[in-house]
Amino acid sequence: MPHHTQWNVQHNRRALVPIVVMVAMAIVAMMLVALSAVTMGIDVAVVATGLAFLPVIPIAMLFLWIDRWEPEPGRMLLAAFLWGASIAIVAAVIGSLLFNLTWMAVLPTSNELALSLSITAPVVEEVCKGLFLVWLFWFRRREFDGVVDGIVYAGLVGLGFAFTENIFYLSAALREEAWRAA
Repeated sequence: MPHHTQWNVQHNRRALVPIVVMVAMAIVAMMLVALSAVTMGIDVAVVATGLAFLPVIPIAMLFLWIDRWEPEPGRMLLAAFLWGASIAIVAAVIGSLLFNLTWMAVLPTSNELALSLSITAPVVEEVCKGLFLVWLFWFRRREFDGVVDGIVYAGLVGLGFAFTENIFYLSAALREEAWRAA
């Protein structure tokens, strides 16, 4: 006789997976911020994180306003932001590194930086951000039922990516300014 799992046990297992994934993405995002604190100093990282966070709320509110007629589940919106703030950043760094190593092996040194800045970084970053939409389309199709949903999810992924990227850019700029002042 086949074993039948109770509905509530099945439901809890299905609910647990997205929670575990979101916690993992949040941990990766916190590790990226901690990396900034270790490399640039805690004071610089705190200021940079605060400055990077300033545009997050108004832009997130804009995407929520766009999504007002058929709101998407909050957990999926949070997952989109966390994907951009963590997984997409790490994947983009690894992907860019691999492509840049390839450019260095194939091309003379004068062209590798130009290729890295103009081709590798933008293409790899956008692909890494877009992977969330591909995942959503394949595995959570019911959450993705129109162009507006794509705009909202893509916007929040991009917002998460920009948030983390801005922490690093601002940390470097603040650190350089502090070095010049000293």
